[in-house]
Amino acid sequence: SHNEGGDIMKFMTSTLALPFLISFGLFVPNLLASDHVLVFVTSMRYDGNLGGIEGANKICQHHAEAAGLPGEYKAWISSSPEQSPVNSFNKSNQSYTLENATLIAKNWDEFVGGLHLAAIDADENGENLGYSTRVWTGTTPQGKDLGKENCNGWSSNSAEDSGWVGVIYKFWTSEWTVEITTSCDEGRNLYCVQQ
Repeated sequence: SHNEGGDIMKFMTSTLALPFLISFGLFVPNLLASDHVLVFVTSMRYDGNLGGIEGANKICQHHAEAAGLPGEYKAWISSSPEQSPVNSFNKSNQSYTLENATLIAKNWDEFVGGLHLAAIDADENGENLGYSTRVWTGTTPQGKDLGKENCNGWSSNSAEDSGWVGVIYKFWTSEWTVEITTSCDEGRNLYCVQQ
């Protein structure tokens, strides 16, 4: 009789199988990592001098890498119409979730539809932040630039300048991203979105 199990074992242990196994091993985690888009709020606060949009994106990437999160991350923040999430983010058809799988939005269109299903209230380590945590945004719920109140392009920590913030617990209103303007010398968190 023919021993299929033995043939499979011989193949798996042969040198011919090595490229197949490596390819499969690299392919499966990428599939798993891409079934949703991770979002979080930074565990640390920053004044309004973020180093511009590029600096804010680097802050998000640093937090993600320190927590071992996969992929590239950008800050939900704007300083001009061109430098805003609606014009610089990948727009995914996959769900937007916290690390603990809490559903924020079913896809990009719902993420920028104004209202979320839950608060973006967990940091990169999955720890919940206080409900009144405020986040630098300068961004409308649709991902567009709000205008001049952006800490001088996110390069100022002067009390004379101000920037738009959102508050994390008001996910059912536009205030998750547009609540008030605050002084740029105050410490605020950032929303970070996987790309």
